[in-house]
Amino acid sequence: KYRRVEVAPQIGYIGNDHFIRRLALGTSVGFHINDIIAVEALVMYLPDLGDSDYKALTRRFRNEEEVVPDISRVTFLGVLNVALSPIYGKVELGTLRIINYDIFVGAGIGVAYTKDDTAIIRSPCDQHTTVRERQADTANGCQYVDQAHFVTNAGGGLRIVFNDWIGVRLDARQFTHIEQVYREGDIGLEMKQNFMISLGASLFFPPKARTVPL
Repeated sequence: KYRRVEVAPQIGYIGNDHFIRRLALGTSVGFHINDIIAVEALVMYLPDLGDSDYKALTRRFRNEEEVVPDISRVTFLGVLNVALSPIYGKVELGTLRIINYDIFVGAGIGVAYTKDDTAIIRSPCDQHTTVRERQADTANGCQYVDQAHFVTNAGGGLRIVFNDWIGVRLDARQFTHIEQVYREGDIGLEMKQNFMISLGASLFFPPKARTVPL
């Protein structure tokens, strides 16, 4: 990994929320200063899948017309992290193949964008189809539907590299942000915790490993 760029396209899943699930698509680009320390930028897009995002509890609340708590969808995550790989080594598979692996941890900061679910709570804001329309409807608090947040994240993972330039990686990250919640004229603050598990490829550039100076 010494002084190489790692590009890692990946797919992620957030399932710790009791009411909604999220799928994520994105990529990370990192630069390995050496075999232990790296800096990495991660960008993830989380598409709005409508009713497919709802869990069984949310469907029950909606079908039985019960009161539903605030539900917001994370639609975008962009963070900059510092990563450490304190454990790394090699595994020999027979006599013909050696694979490299490392276990890493990391943390960083960035931005998250969210959109409140106005349909499930039958909000007047649901009639607006654009962000500009929602921002203009301050009488119903629709300016709080779309929000940008400062987000922190921490986690770790496992990377397995099969040859000089390609491998796979498994990540687990906790994203934390605080958002404003509007209900019937009242504004409150709510901490959101999104635990994402993602699986992706690791592609290293240049394709051949650099020589580490003695």
